[in-house]
Amino acid sequence: MRDGVYVIELFIRLVDGLLNMRIGDNEKIYIETQDGRLYNFKAAGFRKHLGKLIAKGEKEKEFLQMFKTLHLIIAEGERFTQTQWINNKSHRVISVDAEKYKLLKSLKWRNE
Repeated sequence: MRDGVYVIELFIRLVDGLLNMRIGDNEKIYIETQDGRLYNFKAAGFRKHLGKLIAKGEKEKEFLQMFKTLHLIIAEGERFTQTQWINNKSHRVISVDAEKYKLLKSLKWRNE
């Protein structure tokens, strides 16, 4: 059984890291859609960063499934991605519910 606090803290660290990453001329690596309600990341980049944060031997897919079950990421069917129209092009992305992320980040998760 997973520690729930660990899973939530992992999700927050993952999204924090991705939101703060920049490429090229300080360009963000995500796109906001639905009036800022969703943060959309390329699936490969999301998974790669998740892989860097989890312990050796832990499986990315297990965490993605938990994020999906908790509705922290928005997905279609059995996938962990969804299709978003960005700049008149269809893209497969991992979409994070921005409101849930911000709420989770604002809460205190450990009694330290």
